Amino acid sequence: MPLGEKISEDKWRATGFTIKSTGPEGVSVEISYTGESKGFGRMAGVDGTYMGTALGLQKPNGVVIVISDQGILSTKNGETIVFKAQGGAGRQGGTSATIYTFMTASPKLSWVNDTVFLREGEGGHNLQEGTGAFYEWK
Repeated sequence: MPLGEKISEDKWRATGFTIKSTGPEGVSVEISYTGESKGFGRMAGVDGTYMGTALGLQKPNGVVIVISDQGILSTKNGETIVFKAQGGAGRQGGTSATIYTFMTASPKLSWVNDTVFLREGEGGHNLQEGTGAFYEWK
């Protein structure tokens, strides 16, 4: 399945960390974050701020597995989009790919309820901040 249209770019910053467990498989870390999103294509003009919580496994070899990620985007137009991911991977300080679904009650944005999205991300060292872009997954 190829990538479709880019619908947004985002920039986030971690606001808190919780170590959930440690072991030979790595360190399980919960990260709370906030960020800003700018819409493109079908989401042009849908700009806003978001907050969320992600749970990941940071493996000894530097690979980070996204176990879950969820949050809420509040747009400047007063619309709300809830997002959720289960599954993704990348390298600490490098690039990542994660699959997301969105949910909204907004009639204008209702098409997102039936669409799967791929987020390509790039994280800063030690998971403190990062940038990314969402694409429709065709």
